[in-house]
Amino acid sequence: MAPLDRYARYRTNVSQWLCVAPCRIISGMDEQDTIEIIVNGDALQVRRSARVTDLIKQLDLASERLAIELNLSILPRAKWAEIELRPGDRLEIVHFVGGG
Repeated sequence: MAPLDRYARYRTNVSQWLCVAPCRIISGMDEQDTIEIIVNGDALQVRRSARVTDLIKQLDLASERLAIELNLSILPRAKWAEIELRPGDRLEIVHFVGGG
């Protein structure tokens, strides 16, 4: 089982995640400091001005085996640190697993 975050379970279909409690407020911040985005179909609160790399850290993901789509466009890994998330952004995150 490969978790999206500590509240999630990985489905057998590599491209989908099942989030049990996806909508979390970062501790120490109020609603004015956060925005809502959609990650794999579920609402998630992130801090205002968060970048894609911040989201990866918030979700406790290893970036080495990720592919990320932002608003229906594949996001090149080189842009992850540059792209600032905006309210309503829709991301699909796929975690590749090996095996035979």
